[in-house]
Amino acid sequence: MGAEEHLARLVSGAGLPPTRAVVRHPLQAPHVNELRHSTPADGVTVVRRSATSHALLTEGESEPVTRPLSADPPSTEFVGAVPVDNERLRDVLAGLVEPATSVPMGGYVTVDERWQSPYGVATHRYLIAPATPLDSRLMPNRTFLRPGEPLTVPLADGTMADRDVSVDSRSHLFAAERRADCTDLGLLDQR
Repeated sequence: MGAEEHLARLVSGAGLPPTRAVVRHPLQAPHVNELRHSTPADGVTVVRRSATSHALLTEGESEPVTRPLSADPPSTEFVGAVPVDNERLRDVLAGLVEPATSVPMGGYVTVDERWQSPYGVATHRYLIAPATPLDSRLMPNRTFLRPGEPLTVPLADGTMADRDVSVDSRSHLFAAERRADCTDLGLLDQR
């Protein structure tokens, strides 16, 4: 699929008018290996699934996109199309529509975590992108982070933790060193 077709499909899929010119956001999503995650306490396992893709974004000054975003084979939909290079026709067509406005596009990473202790299981989901995606279906139940921000999990008491995180029987994440202080925690081994 050519760059123009791919970008036209992104714009159409987002429900935007065809007068949107897609431009590349100057910041890109980090590589999955560059992400900084919260670490589990002893006896806790974490399974993480990550995926990367591109989306139209809500903000950002950008540069035009001129190359394909994926290695997908070209579709056959426009194989028979013949490009027309007629300046008068171009001027007439340009006068029929409003001027093009830009919409930035950038890479994003989704991360789904499953934390498991002997007492319970908890899940947390993130989306890391340079700006909020226009497609709201990407965001439900995800914590939005910008590139460079650590993927620290929110705890049951409202604070964030980056190390020694555990799970209670109510699926609450908590800082293991504060186990005895938290009245909201479910059943725990207090040995």
